[in-house]
Amino acid sequence: ARDPKVTWHEDSHRWIMALWLHNHSFGLFVSTDLRSWRWLHGAFPIYGAKECPDLFSLPVAGEPQTEWPWVLWTAPGIYAVGTFDGRRFRQTQQPRRGEFGTGFAAQSFHGEPWGRRVQISWLR
Repeated sequence: ARDPKVTWHEDSHRWIMALWLHNHSFGLFVSTDLRSWRWLHGAFPIYGAKECPDLFSLPVAGEPQTEWPWVLWTAPGIYAVGTFDGRRFRQTQQPRRGEFGTGFAAQSFHGEPWGRRVQISWLR
């Protein structure tokens, strides 16, 4: 396992860690203090994907925050869209490729002044 992505989940008041486990499998872990982690959910497969997961909610104009989709993004640019309730990530559609070319292992950041989520990839 390597390359964790840790994010605060406001609704559950806990830290959530997405982690690549092996092959094409990912898992979710939870913590209240960032030191002690327990298994939450997984190992769910996203075929063709590996390492460097990113888990985030994606705002949709006109929709309440509780209805925003969640995205699990992986290193080769393959992502799954679904729901996340603080306990389980449930895919609502088949994984897709969202990045082509030389980009790899994109990570996203939020909290910038305009409220956007910004995604940055490594270039190979």
